[in-house]
Amino acid sequence: MSAASYGKAMIESRKRADNAYKAMDAVIANDKKILQIANFEITTANKIERLTRSVRFMFIVETSIIFNLLIVFIIQKEAERLKAQNEATINHRRQQLADLYNSEIEVWRAETISRVETQEDRKARLTYLCPLSNLSRIS
Repeated sequence: MSAASYGKAMIESRKRADNAYKAMDAVIANDKKILQIANFEITTANKIERLTRSVRFMFIVETSIIFNLLIVFIIQKEAERLKAQNEATINHRRQQLADLYNSEIEVWRAETISRVETQEDRKARLTYLCPLSNLSRIS
């Protein structure tokens, strides 16, 4: 093999190596582009999933808060109803007690007004209540 053909063979070999390098570089660049797109898709999907979970959690928390507020409102209304009912019962009992007291006072007044005590009755009552006292001066 002559030097010129050896040089040509070297040049041809070098061109083939460069073409293979360029083809491999294009494949690597294409793979790198595909990996970047895949990484972007994965990252975006993860962000969407995280935000969706966050929104679901916030919805659950807000629903829970609304439910708790509704329960508190219902309990407050029930407490107000029971308080009003108790006040009505207490007022009714007070009225019954006042009526009973007033009727007893009326009976007592009627008895005291109808009872006429004479001096002898008074002397006998006082003698009974205070047997040791000197009641001879009461006439």
